[in-house]
Amino acid sequence: MKYKIYTKEKGLIETDDESKYEDLTWHKEDGPALIGYYNKGPIESESYYINGKLHRGDGPAVIGYYINGKVAVNGYYINDKLHKTDGPALTHYDSNGKTKTSVFYYVEGKKHNLKGPAIIWFNNGIIKNTEYWINGKQLTFEEWKEHPLVKAETIEVDSKKELDALAKKDKEGIKTDDYFISSTGKHPVVYTLKKSKVFESFKEVYKKERI
Repeated sequence: MKYKIYTKEKGLIETDDESKYEDLTWHKEDGPALIGYYNKGPIESESYYINGKLHRGDGPAVIGYYINGKVAVNGYYINDKLHKTDGPALTHYDSNGKTKTSVFYYVEGKKHNLKGPAIIWFNNGIIKNTEYWINGKQLTFEEWKEHPLVKAETIEVDSKKELDALAKKDKEGIKTDDYFISSTGKHPVVYTLKKSKVFESFKEVYKKERI
């Protein structure tokens, strides 16, 4: 790896070991202060620093690239903290640079999302796992849904086909096998599969057996 580092003290430094210069103030106002290169020449990463802190107000402060030039990861930082209020602060992509493999929502350095999961993992573009966080605290889906800052409305539907139809209409929503979250309004709406009467009666029997 080769690096270009823009510093306040010594200006531009070119090196193969950026850790030697971590005690300097990395700083550049009109572009990335740290640029990493693969050995064969293509850019491996770009990092924006202001006064020694990862910071960029008009785009991702960290961008990583595959050797084919496609984006591997981007991260939004304000004053050295992952931060974005209108989408994920950290996104990873597969080697085509388009298909997301994971997204992380942060506000002021804390995992946080009031409109859906704060962490989403994908497999070939399909959601495989999620985690819910508010102000840096992990919650269950039910805890998140009932949280006073979320105020989610819950609507039951009869089938997975209805969930699929909702997902087709709302491309920005979050769909899993069991629910769909629409965040187009002021508060999220959670569509869940209606529980069958057989399932509910089974639960009541199970409760009595446990007493």
